[in-house]
Amino acid sequence: MLGFRNTGISTTALLSPCLLHVQDFRRAAEEAVGEGGEPAVEEQRLEEILGVLPQVYSLHSGLLAELEARISQWEDSQRLVDVLLSRREDFGLFDTYISEYDRSMYLLEDSSRNNPAFAAVVKTFECLIREAQPDKTPTVSLS
Repeated sequence: MLGFRNTGISTTALLSPCLLHVQDFRRAAEEAVGEGGEPAVEEQRLEEILGVLPQVYSLHSGLLAELEARISQWEDSQRLVDVLLSRREDFGLFDTYISEYDRSMYLLEDSSRNNPAFAAVVKTFECLIREAQPDKTPTVSLS
């Protein structure tokens, strides 16, 4: 039997702290306004910055739910790999994420440099992510 149930690992710890805040970050960035009342970041630029992170979050959330369900019924069926194999086509998202990473980071840094309201949103979420990370996890910075 696998020892997942009694490991003390919370399910949210299995999802990257960054992924947990993707939708909140999007909402905060959309609501932020610059000094002249203009949006802190244009919608198209925000989409480019986030790239496929919303889809990655959805994939991780779905996998987590399926794995938790499978583990809760471990006595009936001691199988996990089929959950991963059923989603193997979805893992192509990571190729896209990796290939777009440098551009997304450049756009994030450029947008932060050029708009203090957006920079404040980024700083707030960097702090949230830092607080959510266990001590054993390397610190993640958005910029």
